[in-house]
Amino acid sequence: RPVRSSDEKIQISILQIGCQDSSQEEFVMIFDMQAIMAEDGGEPNAKFEEMSELYVSALQRVCRSERVAKVGFQLSDDLKKLARVHPQLSPAFSMVHNVIDLASWQRAIQFPSTQQMWSLARLAQEYLDGAVLCKQQCMSDWSARPLTAAQMKYASSDAYVLIPLYNTMLRRTDIRPIPYKFASQAQDE
Repeated sequence: RPVRSSDEKIQISILQIGCQDSSQEEFVMIFDMQAIMAEDGGEPNAKFEEMSELYVSALQRVCRSERVAKVGFQLSDDLKKLARVHPQLSPAFSMVHNVIDLASWQRAIQFPSTQQMWSLARLAQEYLDGAVLCKQQCMSDWSARPLTAAQMKYASSDAYVLIPLYNTMLRRTDIRPIPYKFASQAQDE
């Protein structure tokens, strides 16, 4: 849900992960963070408490893998927010290897012509033959359940577009992204 005032608590409703397997098949996984993390009233979900080690361990294996590229758009900001909002998961996001940030890569491609920040929608339009990302649902109420079909479509496309965008940027530019390691710092949270 969009934060409307400075004293309103930031919530993370969903976690979307776009994937490409070894056969080049692309798919998106959407995790309902509200259902996983909290019951009504914001108290920790008893099922999560029982399964927390499993969740953290599974996320940690993916995050720390050098073989799995974590492609995102301003991904470091999202990882910091996840760790801050869901401290139970912070061990999973404390160290993330092989991060490729498309926003940073685009700035490197543009340099020195401009350091203007491009949106994900503009990147998609530029590199994916005029593709249009509909951002209408961005400011909808993501805390309401069930999510609407339009919200699910938006969430899926927002994560899915990263894979063809990354692959197309690799083909269309000589400048290669520099994968980095994200390490959360206590003072960042």
